Amino acid sequence: TISLHPETLISVTRDICLSLANHGFKKIIVVNGNRSANLPALTIALKTLHEHELPNVQFAIVDPMKIAKGFAKKHQTTPEHHGGPIEISHMLYKHPELVDKSRLNNPKLDLKAKFSRFFSDDIYGKCEDTIDIPWSSAQQRDFSPSGVFSDSTSATPELGKAYHEYMVANLVEYINWLKTH
Repeated sequence: TISLHPETLISVTRDICLSLANHGFKKIIVVNGNRSANLPALTIALKTLHEHELPNVQFAIVDPMKIAKGFAKKHQTTPEHHGGPIEISHMLYKHPELVDKSRLNNPKLDLKAKFSRFFSDDIYGKCEDTIDIPWSSAQQRDFSPSGVFSDSTSATPELGKAYHEYMVANLVEYINWLKTH
């Protein structure tokens, strides 16, 4: 894992978007591959650019956690969080060589006990009232040494393929809409 400070991600995103705009791009889609973790920094970068420097550029952020909610409603069988079955299935489909199947597990973490009843242990599922509660890498290693928050044992390449195709179809639909607006 290579970690960037949020300020660094904001600066890199800003520089890339400014460069694209200088080359004439008027519509920029940023695809976040880290399922929600980078959203605050990406949102700050694009909102600030759009508000103060590039008001004529249309921005969008695509995040798997948001673009695949409909998929999760149909296919999810267990709560999904960090290292959950949908996320691992996607890796099994796209990059199976990076998944150590012997490490798939069900950690049975009580995330509500760790973070309060306001913490959502299911990023796709029905939520009650929530409060965003950030945690550090050290805390994560402490309460989940494997990095897995959800039962990843049901992950399959087939589920990952369906998930991937669902997200791509949604993104293509959005791009086609964007072309006419």
